Amino acid sequence: MITYSQQRAHPFFAQERNHRGLLKIPKTKSQFDPRISFVLLQAPRRRPSRFATNPMDQFAEELDVEYQTVQIPDNKVTENVAEFKSSYHDPNGPHYVGVNLMVHFVSNINTVLQQFDIGMYLNFEYKPSKKDVEEYNKLKEKGDEKDFTPEYQPAFRLPNMMGTTQREMKPYLDGSTYTLLTAGENDTRGAMVKLPNGWKYMIAGRMAIRGTFAEPFELKNFPVDCQDLRVVISSTATTHKQVIVPHFRRDPFVTIDQEYTGLPEWTRHPPICDFVLSDKEKSARKYQFSSMILLIKVSRKSASHILRTASLIFCITVSQLSVFAMEPNLEGLGDRLSIGFTLVLTSLVFMFVVEARLPKVPYLTLLDKYIYGSFYLMVLIMVGSTLVLRVKNDEQRRQWNTKAMLIAACSLVVFQVWFICSILYYGNKEHKKLTMSSIDNAKQNESLPQLRINSGKLYKFEHSFLGSSLDNDNDNDNDKKVV
Repeated sequence: MITYSQQRAHPFFAQERNHRGLLKIPKTKSQFDPRISFVLLQAPRRRPSRFATNPMDQFAEELDVEYQTVQIPDNKVTENVAEFKSSYHDPNGPHYVGVNLMVHFVSNINTVLQQFDIGMYLNFEYKPSKKDVEEYNKLKEKGDEKDFTPEYQPAFRLPNMMGTTQREMKPYLDGSTYTLLTAGENDTRGAMVKLPNGWKYMIAGRMAIRGTFAEPFELKNFPVDCQDLRVVISSTATTHKQVIVPHFRRDPFVTIDQEYTGLPEWTRHPPICDFVLSDKEKSARKYQFSSMILLIKVSRKSASHILRTASLIFCITVSQLSVFAMEPNLEGLGDRLSIGFTLVLTSLVFMFVVEARLPKVPYLTLLDKYIYGSFYLMVLIMVGSTLVLRVKNDEQRRQWNTKAMLIAACSLVVFQVWFICSILYYGNKEHKKLTMSSIDNAKQNESLPQLRINSGKLYKFEHSFLGSSLDNDNDNDNDKKVV
């Protein structure tokens, strides 16, 4: 993803940040100088805070990107200031749509299906055209404000929403789905409208959304894992037509109601919101789109899993040492094997229980490693207790039985110490993810290339075509250039 890669100066982009807050995300206030355009580049660079000489230095450090300043001619400065102060939309520029999210609840985080449910209001507003204002005033004189339909209606898509029970425009008190806010006048609720920057008009709308969102969980460190519950709101139109920005009037512009958020297995942490622009190179037609990504940060309450699973596995593994308490002779071989196999089979049951709580992943989680390690340790103890009986001398057999028990006990202690240290180490490592934005995650985890099928690549038959990934397409294009 390219973050805020804009070539022209505009006041809205001077306010863009990775926003953080305690279950509410306020906008960061900043000054905008219309004489300077901040152009962000992709090359990463980390600059210490003590070298920060202006707000954009700190901005670049936070995003881990470079930027350069570009001087704009004075005639362009006048145009930018005029555009900024105008109450109407500039027909030559995109619609800057201010977005506010009111999350009512987050529930049903399903680790197996890797999804969660969420209900929210998506409030948005943007500048009207002169024709919109004239049309609204005509309808208002007739008392038909509810019939107002603006020239431009923002279009959003939710890429990671799997299913929805509600996704519709929520009407205001006067029955209208879109309303024109006028500075100094009352809105449909009777509240006085205050618009920023001296603007006089603003079109507002809201959408009610309740649905199930997909989220691929990272479970290598289960049960001490931390997860991001992502809500991605993307613009259907390109950045030439529409750009999503923080809400102009509401601060905080993201709120999450915890009263009806039932997450008994999880601990909630401050969320993070990113406003990003897509990478043109990943688009088949080189288009760029604007998106808002809300990361609801949660960490799993690991104590219940450790008590219900790990502690019981520990007790079963320790019980395996009881085979050494039996008299080390051939008459007791059957009893030793019977006890050993019973305990091993009991541990297998726990393995199936844990697998039922997790999705099918191509790796072992931290709890899987502990269970499998305990299982193999129990098998080794059972084999060792059997091999001891092959010693013919009774006195030596008792000595080897004692040595085998001490070796097994020491191995068990070392294994438990490893597990406790792993819990502490990986738990601390997972908690670092709670301060990572979607940009940081994209740098750590490489996204899978897009799969495509081009009509120019025939495969075996006349009407059969061979597909490839985006990376392969780029390699082929490079090969063609070299040739």
